[in-house]
Amino acid sequence: MDNENIKVEELIEKIKEYDKKKYDGKDYSYIMKHAESLIVDISMKGEEVLDFVYPLLNYEDSWSPLIVLGILKRIKSEKSVLTLVQFVQKYQFSDNFEWCDDAINTLIDMGSPSVNELITALNKEFENKVYGGYLDEA
Repeated sequence: MDNENIKVEELIEKIKEYDKKKYDGKDYSYIMKHAESLIVDISMKGEEVLDFVYPLLNYEDSWSPLIVLGILKRIKSEKSVLTLVQFVQKYQFSDNFEWCDDAINTLIDMGSPSVNELITALNKEFENKVYGGYLDEA
């Protein structure tokens, strides 16, 4: 393992620190302001961090997914489009449905690379009579 991967892994561990008890009860604004420099540090590494941050999107009842969405919003990689669409589909009917706002805003900011994947996902939702509202918002 090279030093660059170790550095990325250390940054990922810092994201996980926000899931500890000391951050329970904090609000979104507090967490995002507190994590801003970490989000910047990780996002500056670009697409090389994607495979490290994607798994954190599945950490329910934690701050990790929101921090990762902040990172993905800064990186704006086409590689993240499908992951973001799947994230919305996973959480739009959950207690964490508000997380979808950040994911949708990231897809909107990415612009045209998101369009085809959004259309495909919407068509599948309509075929399956699933009406979540978030994807068509984008």
